[in-house]
Amino acid sequence: MPIKAEVKAEIKRFLAETVRRTLHNLPESSAELRASSGELKPFHEALLGRIIARISSFERSFSTKLGTTFEECARLIAQNYHKDCQREYSISAEVPEEAVSRVASLIQQSSGVSKSLTAMIDEVLPIRASPSQESFQTIHAKSDIYILTKSGHEIFMELKSPKPNKDQCEQAIRRILYIHLIRNQKRPQVRGYLALPYNPFGNTREDYQWSITRRYLPDEALLIGEEFWEIIGGKGTYNPTFLLPLCRHSEPKAKNLKVRPFASLRVTRACAVLPSHSLPLKHAHRSRQESWVTYTELLRLYQEVGQEMEQEIRQLL
Repeated sequence: MPIKAEVKAEIKRFLAETVRRTLHNLPESSAELRASSGELKPFHEALLGRIIARISSFERSFSTKLGTTFEECARLIAQNYHKDCQREYSISAEVPEEAVSRVASLIQQSSGVSKSLTAMIDEVLPIRASPSQESFQTIHAKSDIYILTKSGHEIFMELKSPKPNKDQCEQAIRRILYIHLIRNQKRPQVRGYLALPYNPFGNTREDYQWSITRRYLPDEALLIGEEFWEIIGGKGTYNPTFLLPLCRHSEPKAKNLKVRPFASLRVTRACAVLPSHSLPLKHAHRSRQESWVTYTELLRLYQEVGQEMEQEIRQLL
């Protein structure tokens, strides 16, 4: 489903403001920034100068904020496709303590993902319905993105970088099982996911090679790139054939696990922002039947903001 013109404009305003806020919050001196974190490098700054140091600080700071831009862009797009979409959505309920204990036990057993997510849900929900004890506990679950579909289904998503660690995977399982306990519903009426906004290894789920995720997270609990954006904007709104052609030197980057299609606001050592026209959009392969879809339209918006703000970023740096 194509992104509406008014949503595109809102996304671009949001991205531009995020970049400006990041730039204005940079300290005048890199020493001021690095001394507090134990990363003071006086000889680097003496040799390379203040501007290069600020560029480095800006790139690190903006990379940290990139994840929050995915959340807001997803909310803006999903609100125009689903019945409702909210960020930072929290739910809670009082449930039997033995159900909470069962969740903890399942997570301990999940090393190597010996059980499917559906099997785990089937183990904890009956305890909520018919507890053998009368002790209860209030549990909470918070999601980065919450969607209420037009059919009344609820979708809870936590967004992470494409290479989560073991603890993040285990926390995701706990959060998803808590969501089902709180709602007292199975899939597909209620669905929880750990969502990765893009795939750093290529186009498809089969390309995804991060071993920690595959080892500690059931397949049903994971959304990767295409799958995430199709839920956000509707079936068929992502065209993975665009992904690698949109990234400079994409094939070697995929092999080295460094594909970052949304990092269009990159800054070089020459104090220049890598603008959208440097990415070979015109060479992307698509048939006459294919149209700009949610993922590629959003990527294009990131690139357009990078191009439009090039001079402003240079001046602020």
